[in-house]
Amino acid sequence: MKKIISALVSLFLFTFNLNAQSSDAFKVEVTGKGPSFFLIPGASCGSNVYNQFVEDHQDKFQFHKITLAGYAGNPALEGDTFLPNVTSAISAYIKQHKTDNSILMGHSIGGFISLLLNQNEALIKRVIIIDTLPFLPASINPLATEDNMKAFIHQFVPDYTKMKNADFEAQLIQNLKGMVKSESHIDFIMEEAQHTDKKTMTVSMRELMTTDLRNKLNNIKSEVLVLYPWDSDLSKIYPNFTKERISTVYQTQYSGIENIQLEMIEDARHFLMLDQAEVFSKKVNQFLNKPIAVK
Repeated sequence: MKKIISALVSLFLFTFNLNAQSSDAFKVEVTGKGPSFFLIPGASCGSNVYNQFVEDHQDKFQFHKITLAGYAGNPALEGDTFLPNVTSAISAYIKQHKTDNSILMGHSIGGFISLLLNQNEALIKRVIIIDTLPFLPASINPLATEDNMKAFIHQFVPDYTKMKNADFEAQLIQNLKGMVKSESHIDFIMEEAQHTDKKTMTVSMRELMTTDLRNKLNNIKSEVLVLYPWDSDLSKIYPNFTKERISTVYQTQYSGIENIQLEMIEDARHFLMLDQAEVFSKKVNQFLNKPIAVK
């Protein structure tokens, strides 16, 4: 009986500890055993986008699956700022839960947050960035700056709060059609994405589009893997975005990071961990199996 009570108390304390480490800026689900592996999904998404990867690796790592405030039904933050708040909160959480061999993986705006987290310190020795650029507008217009993007941001990112719920959901689905190859994956992503807060989507995407990290990348001392997609079907729609140009954009924008590896995954779009799950897993494993280059 004492053993049962002791086990229940331990379970209570463990659960309480996990809840206590969550914050208004995000929620976290912890699963698996091993070194800490922090996962940050992209805009509107919940951590379910990493489910396959987690399932395949949960015997090797303890995954901290983060869902950001306002995304995928998670309660939204108050106020008109997003990135500074969630970055600060996640930084504090990682400092409490990281291990010697911790890993950080971020997709889209989650990758952008991963760059923010490590720009002033090597918070995590190994960082995996999934289809994220330090300054996305410059991939379309090389003359783009923070200032001119701020002046015209309403033209690039609409005010989603003015949309009806049905129109907002339709917009998300339309966006996803260019970001993932399978209709079933669109449905899978939308299971959580449809519950995203419209103000959060507006604020977070406008901050992403008006923040240029390129000149701060030389401060990043982590070892970084950047995975980015290529899809020949999309190149037919956007002929200027050739395979060579996309590679050049990534190489140029990430040139400030000393310890970096850039890898293209073909026949994939923005959600490349869904489009090419096996190749994605292979690339990540190859990166993690190498000796750590940074101390």
